[in-house]
Amino acid sequence: MQKLTGKYLKVMCEQWKDTEFLFIDEISMVPYQMLCMIENRLQQLKTDNVLFAGINLLIFGDLMQLPPIRGSQVINQPQYMAPAIHLWQLLTLVELRDNMRQQGDNTFCYLKFAELEIFVRAKVMLRTNIDVKKGLVNGAIGFITEIHWSNFRRTQMYEQDIPSVTVNFGNNGVHRIEPTSVQFPAKRSYGTAE
Repeated sequence: MQKLTGKYLKVMCEQWKDTEFLFIDEISMVPYQMLCMIENRLQQLKTDNVLFAGINLLIFGDLMQLPPIRGSQVINQPQYMAPAIHLWQLLTLVELRDNMRQQGDNTFCYLKFAELEIFVRAKVMLRTNIDVKKGLVNGAIGFITEIHWSNFRRTQMYEQDIPSVTVNFGNNGVHRIEPTSVQFPAKRSYGTAE
């Protein structure tokens, strides 16, 4: 990364001089290399010789979501950078476990979110990354083409019986999706047919 110089450096220093907080959202999509570039740039703009030039960094996101398109995941320092300080390990992680957004809002409490009605030709969307190289990523949409029950069954006999499904993801191919725990990593997706 090129260092800033001249008038541009002066303007940027003026713009950042009173900055106390930097917010980064969707951290799972930020490569480790970019975190290092942010650190380097802040060191150029401010004179403090401390981590991130003394700016409080507030990072949000789910590390299990989409990985960066290029570069290493933000939590993994690449081998070629190994002698340098591992920035991620210097940060303090605070994991939020309680959903405060809907607290006290009972608008949808009567709905059965734990149930997913599946059938052949149901449109589904993945809710987690299964195989990024195959395009099986959070948000991928497909149609169920087959339902696979264990022990040669054709329907659900017990509550704990959860089938796997074959889903056609169009250009990303047809894949068998196994349930995780007792849930599918997919949900019904309503919208226009493709």
